[in-house]
Amino acid sequence: MTTTRTCSDCLHYRQHYVYSCGDYHKILYGHCTKPRLRKRMSDAPACQHFDPITPREELPRESKRKSPNS
Repeated sequence: MTTTRTCSDCLHYRQHYVYSCGDYHKILYGHCTKPRLRKRMSDAPACQHFDPITPREELPRESKRKSPNS
């Protein structure tokens, strides 16, 4: 099965939002930060600079150690 990679699945994609009715809502585009800033639709096919997003639950958690000064 082939998965289509899109801009919204990329580490370099920044989603844009609008503030309406007291809340933020996603809009259909954002921008890419690599190699330079440019507008991108969230469902556009990914370019050669695609880096997959690491899901938050897979990121290592910081240990909650007390500092030596406390």
